[in-house]
Amino acid sequence: MVKTQLHQLLAVEKDRKRRAASILTEATAVFKGKKELFDGFVKKFVATQDDAPFLENEQKEMVTSVIEKLDYTFKTISDALNLTLSKEETNSKGNAKAELVVDGKNYGSFSATSLLALENNIEQVFLLLKEIPTLDTTSKWVTNPNRDDVKDLEIPEKQYKTQKKSRAIVLYEATKEHPAQVQLQAEDVQIGYWETHKTTGRFTPREKTDILSRVETLLEAVKTSRSKANTAEVEDVTVANDLFKYILGK
Repeated sequence: MVKTQLHQLLAVEKDRKRRAASILTEATAVFKGKKELFDGFVKKFVATQDDAPFLENEQKEMVTSVIEKLDYTFKTISDALNLTLSKEETNSKGNAKAELVVDGKNYGSFSATSLLALENNIEQVFLLLKEIPTLDTTSKWVTNPNRDDVKDLEIPEKQYKTQKKSRAIVLYEATKEHPAQVQLQAEDVQIGYWETHKTTGRFTPREKTDILSRVETLLEAVKTSRSKANTAEVEDVTVANDLFKYILGK
């Protein structure tokens, strides 16, 4: 199998990093300002009176879920980050390294420059995750039976609909001498209700807290590992003196 060479990584690194930055910016903007993309509903009218009018159902599709958005974003970031780490490790062969251990799992040994690149990327991801939209906790939500990343409102919302109807009110009963006096009075009569089934791709507050906790743990581990990688003894290099003597013709 032909191995990738360093110049091949350098040729595509800039484009991949640019694309990753663009996707990260877009995802952050969606989490912050387009929360409606994570919500959907089906609203149908249930008549309770025979003479109730026919009303069309209303529907709004959920465009995406938080997990879907993160999966797509992380794939793009991973492609760029893996390339950068490959470059840094290639350039740092033989240099001081430190193991990256997160929650007891060893992910390998990396150079200080690789760990710095990793730290910078994780910090950007942390800022993204802080913007994750969360669902309304005043209602009870259950996991959708067909999708783990989607939740359904357990009890559909009801909104009753009324209609103005006239009802005859007898003011005075009829007598032998006078007919009954009747007055029409308008009143609101319940004719049915709207039943709204809601779905959401948002995180619960607990899910958001958990994912932020994990990224903080990872970031702390990377910083610790980078600190260890930087504890290597410095090798004194004085070649610059001779190089500048050469320039001066000495």
